[in-house]
Amino acid sequence: IFEQVAQQYDLRSLRWSIAHLNTGSPQTLERMRKLGLAYTVQMGPYFEGLAIRDANPPGATDNSPPVRLALDKGLVVAGGTDSTRIGIAGVWHAIEYHITGIASGGS
Repeated sequence: IFEQVAQQYDLRSLRWSIAHLNTGSPQTLERMRKLGLAYTVQMGPYFEGLAIRDANPPGATDNSPPVRLALDKGLVVAGGTDSTRIGIAGVWHAIEYHITGIASGGS
C-alpha cells in the first residue's frame, strides 16, 4: 500500500515511519529507503527475544533489531523504551540493546 500512496504523494514530506519493526529484512529496509520511510524501534524484543525468534522463520531474527542494517541503508532510525508498558523506566538498557542487539538473558 505504501507504493500506491507514493505514486501520488512524496512520503518523505509526510515523515511516515514504521514502528516496532523487530525483524526487518534487508529487502524490507531497502523498500523503506526507496519510499523515504523512517524506522522506530522499541525495547520490547529485549524481553521477548526468544518468543520473537520462535514465532518467525529461521534466520529472521539474526539482525533483530535491524538498527545497524537500517542505518547503513541511510534510514532515519529512532529508538525508545516504550516506557514501563513493555520496557523499564531507565533508558540505558534500551540504548545497550539497540547498539548490541543482545536481549535479556543473552538471546
